[in-house]
Amino acid sequence: MKKIILVLMLIVMLSFSACNNNNAETGVTNTYIGGSEGIKMEFAPDAPPATTADGEQQNFNIVVQLSNKGESDVETKDAKVTIKGFLPEAFGKTKADLEINPDEKIEKRIRTPDGTIIEPPYIEAIVEDLEYQNKEPGNINLPIRAEICYLYETNVATKLCIKEDMLKQEDDDICEINSNRDVSSSGAPVQISKVSQTGAGRDKTRFTFTIANVDTGKVYKENTDCSPSTTNENKVYAEILGLEGSEVKCTGLQGGTKEENGYVTLSGGTPRDVTCTATFAEDQRTDRLQTFQIRLSYNYNEFIEQPIEIVYTPEE
Repeated sequence: MKKIILVLMLIVMLSFSACNNNNAETGVTNTYIGGSEGIKMEFAPDAPPATTADGEQQNFNIVVQLSNKGESDVETKDAKVTIKGFLPEAFGKTKADLEINPDEKIEKRIRTPDGTIIEPPYIEAIVEDLEYQNKEPGNINLPIRAEICYLYETNVATKLCIKEDMLKQEDDDICEINSNRDVSSSGAPVQISKVSQTGAGRDKTRFTFTIANVDTGKVYKENTDCSPSTTNENKVYAEILGLEGSEVKCTGLQGGTKEENGYVTLSGGTPRDVTCTATFAEDQRTDRLQTFQIRLSYNYNEFIEQPIEIVYTPEE
């Protein structure tokens, strides 16, 4: 009986503790599904086929299925699939024929209020009626590569601890200035892996966030064609949203319209830190947790590849 009473008392104490810790400092509401993918590509079965005949004897289609595994819609104009790996004329096509925009918007994944995750349908990018033109002395193999360049966004929700005096810390304060902040991030191939906060003065606080490419593709400046150039490669546009009533200045951002936005260069694909200082007027310095957002915009480039065998057929 004593053991049962002790167990019941322990359960009550743990429940009471959980209720007391149920405050805003326990974390950011998990707004997003999360994940490290954007657009996933797959060839449709037998499109392209494993083999085709030479000498204009057999035609086939290339069908690329595009599935959005992240949480940013991609409009038709903002995605381009390019088929590479061979001379277009060898299959009776031009370079332009092998550059396709999907017919429909590539819709994002959605989580409903009851927690159900809705997976969007895949969208197809199709090149029809390819036919190998030449006669070959024997079988040859060529690569069929589908490469995509698309515009994408990452949205991050987090919080700052704001106080009347940013340099003071008391045991019973509503939140702690010098701490790592919880982060809720939308599913995307570029992520913010960490947000940390420190005091920077009585009226200001400093926060640092880390941007990283966490998928296998390449990052390019938004609204470009993913062409290799030093001005476009590894560029991510970052902007701070939701800190109205404060003056935000960031280091590590270049070429923006204000001091709280601009481009980050992920040199060599390594993560990059951005540090910002938010200064609050006296009437804005009330003890609270202040939610805000970080938005990242970029073009992303990936490819898939499979071989096709050109089969020699003897002339009759």
